[in-house]
Amino acid sequence: MSDINYDKLFSTAATERLGTMGARRGLGGVGGPQVKFSFEGGMPDPSTFPMEGIADATRRALRKDPLALNYGSIMGFDGMRDQVIEMEKIFGGHVPSRDNIMITSGASQALHLAYGALINAGDTIILESESYIAQQVKMYNPKVETVSIDAGGPSIAGLRQKLDELKAKGVHPKFFYTITGFHNPLGITFSRERCEQLLALAYEYDFLILEDDPYSRIRFSGEDVPSLYSLDAGGRHVLRMGTVSKILGAGMRIGWVMAEPEMLRGLQQFKQDGGTNPFAQRVAAEYWREHLWSHIGEVTASYKNKRDTMMAALNEYCKDFAKWNTPEGGIFLWVDLNKDVDDKKLQQYSEQEGVAYRPGSAFSSNGGGKGHLRLAYSFQDPDTITEGIKRLGRAMAAAAD
Repeated sequence: MSDINYDKLFSTAATERLGTMGARRGLGGVGGPQVKFSFEGGMPDPSTFPMEGIADATRRALRKDPLALNYGSIMGFDGMRDQVIEMEKIFGGHVPSRDNIMITSGASQALHLAYGALINAGDTIILESESYIAQQVKMYNPKVETVSIDAGGPSIAGLRQKLDELKAKGVHPKFFYTITGFHNPLGITFSRERCEQLLALAYEYDFLILEDDPYSRIRFSGEDVPSLYSLDAGGRHVLRMGTVSKILGAGMRIGWVMAEPEMLRGLQQFKQDGGTNPFAQRVAAEYWREHLWSHIGEVTASYKNKRDTMMAALNEYCKDFAKWNTPEGGIFLWVDLNKDVDDKKLQQYSEQEGVAYRPGSAFSSNGGGKGHLRLAYSFQDPDTITEGIKRLGRAMAAAAD
């Protein structure tokens, strides 16, 4: 009996993702046995998880609600949706109601529900030149247009030009996707002015913005910027997504999507799960009600220390081979390699050093990404960060010869 060749069964999208994301993706970003210094995936630090608080919240939730272990509503547990509303109030401006919020299995499910509801093969979408969804959205076979992005956000002039070009061809883009707060992969935060300009374009050209926000509560310095959703007074041009993964615990698999009810009805057609973990929603809501903001403070302090540790190590071991930004929050920073550092050699030497990172090509919306890489500082402890960056510096030196 011959073995079936699974490679021949994989879709084109799966084959392409295996090539760009790498075999380690299935290991959750931590890396294989040979990877001791993983800066690859945006994994939260287990030492920040509020174990005792979650245990107490679990007992309270089970005592209070006999439905905690049953199927749940497709829209989610009302108590969880109420807590999302409380978080959104801090931005001011437009605030969602329960009818605007659907709980999902992390922000990842929210994204895929949006793709399923919005994209037909061949539809046009607009991404930044470096985008978190650059590879994953390919499985829906859209036509991807790109705009450049700088330290303040996407190029407004570039986006206007792109929209005019598409309009002249009779093409109306389905949406523009972005992460406004501590961008993945770039680690930047949009200015308020850039957010307002982006929203003004959405009104003028009548397109939808998908606003992904896993990180904005993890701020180390600088001033908070309102969400696009809060600035959208009419509430019809922004579909916003969030998650507890980076602020409470990724294993709870709780996220949400916010939009007008008629938009959510389209997304609901692709959500066939018996309700996103009704039990975890009740536990999270119970904990959130009293402890979330103090816990976010603890998480932020931990990640700031790790960012500072990584910055110091980069300055000591990598300054002759690359440049990088200093994020004001979040969990990622973006590295620009010097021209004499060969990408392929760097990956080879880094693997020999036991170091993993995500190459820029994994986020390139237009097939580029050469000479860049993303580092995540959230998972590893400070000593491991220092040693790992030291090894990365050795790999850079070898790749520059």
